[in-house]
Amino acid sequence: MGGDYSEAKATTMELVEATGFEALDSGSLVDSWRQQPGTPAYCTELTSDQLKAALRSADKSRASGNRDALIRQFMAAGDKLTHADIVAGNRAATV
Repeated sequence: MGGDYSEAKATTMELVEATGFEALDSGSLVDSWRQQPGTPAYCTELTSDQLKAALRSADKSRASGNRDALIRQFMAAGDKLTHADIVAGNRAATV
């Protein structure tokens, strides 16, 4: 999760962890694009270390093109996609 207010981020991270997930502070809001559709961190179900690397490797100039290509791919597949297909598609398209 990203944000600009450390107290709010700490509270949010506590809530995330209370639900059984591992929270990761990805930085400020200005860098939150690194976890949006079309980036290596979005819908790829990574470990904490892999997610940190994915956030670092995000390429803003490619993100919107990746996102649009994924949407076209998913729309063309219709209702045949499984959760695993979506994760694999996101991983393959954003490497």
